[in-house]
Amino acid sequence: MGKIQNPNLGNQMFFESGMENNKSYNKYFFQLLNLASSIFEWENMPDSVDTRFLELGLCTTSNASMLFSHDKDMVVNNNDEGYVVTRWSYAGDLNIYGIPRKRQAYAVNTGYYRTLDDTNSVIIWDNKVRYPAIQIIKYFSDILWDLDQTVKVNCLAQKTPVMIETTKEGKITALNAFKQWRGNAPLLLVKKNTMGKEVEFNALSTNAPFVANDIYDLMRKRWNECLTDLGIRNMNIGKKERLVQDEARNSLGDTNNILQNKLQERKTACNQINKMFGLKVDVKVNENILAMAQNIDIAQLVESGLDVEGDVNE
Repeated sequence: MGKIQNPNLGNQMFFESGMENNKSYNKYFFQLLNLASSIFEWENMPDSVDTRFLELGLCTTSNASMLFSHDKDMVVNNNDEGYVVTRWSYAGDLNIYGIPRKRQAYAVNTGYYRTLDDTNSVIIWDNKVRYPAIQIIKYFSDILWDLDQTVKVNCLAQKTPVMIETTKEGKITALNAFKQWRGNAPLLLVKKNTMGKEVEFNALSTNAPFVANDIYDLMRKRWNECLTDLGIRNMNIGKKERLVQDEARNSLGDTNNILQNKLQERKTACNQINKMFGLKVDVKVNENILAMAQNIDIAQLVESGLDVEGDVNE
C-alpha cells in the first residue's frame, strides 16, 4: 500500500479553502447548539446551579445526562446553597432498570471529584434513549456546510465559467491567473514563456448551470429536518402559502413527540430532586426560542386554529 501524502501546506489556496470550510461548519454547528441548549427553561432552580451549563451538558455529554447533588463544601457563589450540577460517570453496578447505583461526579475545570449514589444524587437525562443531541448537530452541520459551499461554488461558476488547462510547468502561472479571476479582474494577462519553457494554456468552458436556488431549498429542508430531530417546532414543508391546518398539525407531530420525550425526562428529574431535597424545581418549554427557531409567524398559526402552545404544557 502506498504512503498517503500530506496536502501541500505551502499552497495558500488549500489553507483558504480549509478556512472557508471550517467557518461554514462552525456557523451551523454553533447555531444549532445554541438552539438545542435553549429549548427549556428551569424554574425555582437554586442560584448555585447554572442552568446554561446544565442544558449544554445534556446536549453534549456522551451519556446525554447531568448529575444533580448537594455538597455543602462546594462554593459556587456568595449565595451558595450547596446544590450543584456536574458531569458524571458510572461507578459500580446497575439496578434492575439499568440505572447506576453509584456515580462519580466531576468537574473538568476545577478537578472536582466526588463519589455519590442513588440516595444523594439525581441523574437528569436529556431523552429516553440516552442519545446525545450533539451527534445530531454534528451530522446536520456536516451536511449544511457542504451544501453551503456547493451554493458558493455554483455562484462563483456563474461569474466566468471557465476551467484552465495547462501543463505541469504552467501550474503556478495558472493559479495566479485564477486568483486574478477570483478577484474579478476583467482581463487576465499571462506570459507564454515561463522559466525558459513554453507553457500552453487552454480555457475550457464548464457551462455550469445555475442550481443555487435548488440547493438552497434543499438546505432549508435539511435545516428543518434537524430542528425536528432536536425537538424544535418548524414547518418542514415546501410552500407556506399552501399550508393548511391538517398539514400544519402533521408537520408538527414528530417534533412534538420528541419535545415531549425530552420534557418528560426533565420533569421526572424535577420530581426526584424535589422529593430528595425538598425543593420546588420545575421546567417548561421556552416558547420564545421555538418561535424564533422555526422562523414563522406564530400569530398566523394561531389564526389557522393550530394550538402553538402544543400539548407539552398540558
